[in-house]
Amino acid sequence: MSVICEICGKGYLKGNLISTGIGKRVSRRTNRTQKPNIRNKRVEINGQKVLVKMCASCLKRIKYEEKKLLAQNVADSAGSAETVAVSDTQA
Repeated sequence: MSVICEICGKGYLKGNLISTGIGKRVSRRTNRTQKPNIRNKRVEINGQKVLVKMCASCLKRIKYEEKKLLAQNVADSAGSAETVAVSDTQA
């Protein structure tokens, strides 16, 4: 199973684990890998629900954009209702 985000391409990070020592006098370094926080999310694309593997940061970004789009749609619908009400009072 691959641990790669399908949206941004984030994958494994490679680094060192420094176990003991003080300052620059460390006793040993061992290799370690850090995995991204991958989540499975069902997303609707062109009317079909598809399972997408995405990292948590991409999931947060998508949720934020959905919320912003929803707020914009609500504001637009409220704005159009106000213009209708204003035009009715003038007539």
